[in-house]
Amino acid sequence: MPEAARARRRLSHRSSSMNAQTPISADGACATVEVWLPVRGYEGLYEVSNLGRVRRDLNTPARGISVPGHVLQRVDAGQGYDIVSLCRDGVTTNWRVHRLVLIAFCGPEPFDGAQACHNDGQPKNCALTNLRWASPIDNQADRVRHGTDCRGEAVYGAVLTEEKVRQIRARIAQRERNRPIAEDYGVSISTIHLIRHNRIWRHVA
Repeated sequence: MPEAARARRRLSHRSSSMNAQTPISADGACATVEVWLPVRGYEGLYEVSNLGRVRRDLNTPARGISVPGHVLQRVDAGQGYDIVSLCRDGVTTNWRVHRLVLIAFCGPEPFDGAQACHNDGQPKNCALTNLRWASPIDNQADRVRHGTDCRGEAVYGAVLTEEKVRQIRARIAQRERNRPIAEDYGVSISTIHLIRHNRIWRHVA
């Protein structure tokens, strides 16, 4: 039986083993059983758990401050996504934690363009139960549902607001030409053209 399949079996039975730990919460209650698997491509060097933690392999020799079993610090790489730095043969590479979890427990991307998605919309929650492989369309639908989609006036540097776009649409409905509208709102003629043909700001009625 493949190692990933054995790990899922351990998870389903919530059992413990030499490579599984049961973290204790602040109130002393037991949390979900933590199961560790080798990081794909870094076997014998690093392990990743179903709870989204990454550590040095227990069997790796200690070098300097690198201690076997040491849990690596996760660093925010922007937009809330955490990364860890893994080193092999003197080459250090940054990896998003959610991808390490999915690849270890579910295998590599099941199709071209597959993206690691967070079921609850919280990118820092890298627990296996919160992750899945999904298409870019599904991932975008998640963002809209969770309210994390960056579009319209939420885009950095956006000149228009939703209210201004509604005003522009009203003027377009009155058959005004693009140039005077663009001049009044400080945008390009092409921007008004795209709004007219519903190519941008489609979410604004």
